[in-house]
Amino acid sequence: MFDIVIPIYNEEENINFVFNEIKDLSIYNHIIKIIFVNDCSIDNSEEKIKVLKKKYKKIEIINHSVKSGQSRAINTGILCSKSEVIMIIDGDGQILPKDIVNIYNALFNKKEKKYSLISGNRKNRKDNIFKIISSRIAFLIRKIMLGDDCIDTGCPLKIFFRNDYLKLPYFDNMHRFLPILFKREGFNIKYLDIGHRRRFRGKSKYGIMDRLFIGISDLFGVRWLIRRKKSNLKIV
Repeated sequence: MFDIVIPIYNEEENINFVFNEIKDLSIYNHIIKIIFVNDCSIDNSEEKIKVLKKKYKKIEIINHSVKSGQSRAINTGILCSKSEVIMIIDGDGQILPKDIVNIYNALFNKKEKKYSLISGNRKNRKDNIFKIISSRIAFLIRKIMLGDDCIDTGCPLKIFFRNDYLKLPYFDNMHRFLPILFKREGFNIKYLDIGHRRRFRGKSKYGIMDRLFIGISDLFGVRWLIRRKKSNLKIV
């Protein structure tokens, strides 16, 4: 059983599409709540979610009074959830339904060791060339500065145990660093290749400046967190 947290900012064209795909999943009965966190959208996103909520008991909506960013929206949903397991996805409809099922099954695969986090790795991304280039540059910088082996840390599909997440230090833009933050705590993580498709409706709300330069500024803080954790380790 698990909750799905979906951060929303001006995705009125995709909300019904994303929910209908979730509703048709083979694991739909395992979903406790679908928590939409509306990050102060200025379109009709809130109204679209409210209409769905009247019809489907699984749906919850949380509204930010001030636009706070994707990390804050994700964190708000997780704090409001009462489930032991959380899945996060974007509300843009680019994630394939089959991969939602695959990543869920991977977390509960009894044949493998227990993982705290399973993070998607988008193969053959269908984003524009600027997104892809900025993501690759950011990966190379993360690898040099942090030793981060996560190729696609920005992948919007992840599943993890809520209590493990709550042990992480919170900061804005932390969703870009979740795999290495889980590693910092000594948790086991796994990467799962997933598909990707073009955005059919609406436009991306984040540009190359957000992905590259804001992420770089956070790198120094994450490096400090990792070094601080290592310095606190006691050798027995």
